[in-house]
Amino acid sequence: KEEVVRVQHGLVPNVRNLAMWYYIGLADDHCMPGTYLYIDDMLAELRKEDPAGWTNIHFKTYPGLKHAFPAGEPQAGIKFLEKERRVTFPKKLVWEYASDPQPLPDASDKTARYEKRFFYWLKSREPKDRQYVVAEIKDNVITIEATGTGEGAKGITIFLNDKMIDVKKEVI
Repeated sequence: KEEVVRVQHGLVPNVRNLAMWYYIGLADDHCMPGTYLYIDDMLAELRKEDPAGWTNIHFKTYPGLKHAFPAGEPQAGIKFLEKERRVTFPKKLVWEYASDPQPLPDASDKTARYEKRFFYWLKSREPKDRQYVVAEIKDNVITIEATGTGEGAKGITIFLNDKMIDVKKEVI
């Protein structure tokens, strides 16, 4: 495991509600297995803090495998993902915003990064790089914890519909 000290912020926390299937050959000399192992450790830490999150992520390592598909792949991953359905309105969100992700494109790169101020049913009016928002809906009670925004939850919009709340009851 080569030494990895960090990965792109705004990536790992944001996959809390997604189904994912990935693997790495530990002898892969193209994709840095240590990065995958580091992310797996990050996911384990996040799961300790929030046992209901990041539960549908499958990761496996293959000792001795170089940059190649292991036996049965990618079919096993495709089969797994075909059975999964995206949760359109999850009851809990974790959103780490990244306006200055790395690596930055060089000057000759003609592509641009689209600034996305929405995340599921949240919007941030003026998101700040590395702002971290945890939002949850339980029985029409909405809680938002926001750090790194400079103004807490101020400037965050919540979009609600009848699949998320009981519209006949008060929302708190």
